[in-house]
Amino acid sequence: MIVIQAELPAQLTSNGSGDEHDILVKAVQSDSAFDSQLYLFETIGILISFFSANPEQQIICLQSILEPLINQMRTELKNRPLDSTDLTNALRIHHSIMAVGAIAKGFPNLSSNPTTSTTPFPWLQVFKTATDDIMSVTERLNDIRVLRDAVSFSPMPYTLREREHKILTFFSSILTQTRSSFHKIVATIGMEALQHVPVLINCLLDKLTKPELVEFLSFVGQLVHKYKENFISLLDNLLLPLFSKIINFLDQPITGTDDVMCQSELRRGYFNLCSSIIGAQMHGIFVSANNQPHLETILKTIIAQLEAKEVLIPDLRFGFGLLKNFSSIWLKPSQPSDGGPSPVPGFELFLYQQVVPLCFAIPCKPEFDWSDAESYLVLTEIIGILKMLMTVRGAEFVEFLLANLFPSMSCPPEKAQKLVKDIQETTDVKPSRKALVEFFGRNAK
Repeated sequence: MIVIQAELPAQLTSNGSGDEHDILVKAVQSDSAFDSQLYLFETIGILISFFSANPEQQIICLQSILEPLINQMRTELKNRPLDSTDLTNALRIHHSIMAVGAIAKGFPNLSSNPTTSTTPFPWLQVFKTATDDIMSVTERLNDIRVLRDAVSFSPMPYTLREREHKILTFFSSILTQTRSSFHKIVATIGMEALQHVPVLINCLLDKLTKPELVEFLSFVGQLVHKYKENFISLLDNLLLPLFSKIINFLDQPITGTDDVMCQSELRRGYFNLCSSIIGAQMHGIFVSANNQPHLETILKTIIAQLEAKEVLIPDLRFGFGLLKNFSSIWLKPSQPSDGGPSPVPGFELFLYQQVVPLCFAIPCKPEFDWSDAESYLVLTEIIGILKMLMTVRGAEFVEFLLANLFPSMSCPPEKAQKLVKDIQETTDVKPSRKALVEFFGRNAK
């Protein structure tokens, strides 16, 4: 029951006219008997974890399950896929990696804080060895340019570039599943997994599709939450290439409903990762020597995404929430104080010139769906930004609103003064959106 059988769909050999490489991708993505085996491997992991009273027996049991999987990866890796038949070997590698991750999921999570992880776990070294092997496989699979010559011998009716692309797609799927398994192993072996993160990221980043990038951002967010300050150096080097890839995908044209949804998921993933970095007190990487020169581009991208025609209401909520988070760390009073100057000089000008006008422009757009209850959550984030500016910058911000912004909007003075007064008089830590809802002529919810 635990012997992995990697089988290709029957169509592959039925008449020889099918698109073998596309079928291989479907073999990974579609339901199969292996899906049930994954539950079995996870159950085995849970049962073995119960042997903690007998560490020696626990290690023997764990090794007896993991070693055949690792050995299968090593064996199949020697047979680099050369044609559609040999690609079955790669499918076995994929299944073996997934099985190791499922077993790891059955074990308890370790703390990422080295000072609290002093209790020796006998099984830790076993998973470390397994992780080393998975990373070795990942590095080997990443270097697949040698397939260009190999696929030229395939009798399939495709050009060399087309055949190469199809195999690359399949291996991208394998690397993505490596990330999925590593996601589980991170929780199991704690700090010991950190050394493998650069290898995994280097292997994955260039090959990710847009949907895979969304999942990858969630994975990076997990690393931020898990490792915090221990991850700063790695994240500092990762941030620019990662954000460059995100921005490149976000700049692509929208051609249909599926694109709108995928773009929205990527947009929210981008906003969420930035907020996670701030929440983990790691926001210094935004102004590091590596990233400060590109901070303006990052901020402009946020604005551009909020202004996008296809932006959805949830995107707006996360986007304005991110801008509020940035304001909480970089907005400083107009007069010098004990807190010192902002690490981002002129950040208040960015808020005045870009963010605040957007706070009033977005809810006035025809596309802003007031029938969606989440639209009122967007106003909650907006009022939070306005209240923070009112509190930190004081009279300067009031003058900006009354003398510059509102006149440019042809807003009646009485209406403008009422909103300013309502915001000033709000004493709640989280100000009510009621004043803003009334300003836009809507009923409060």
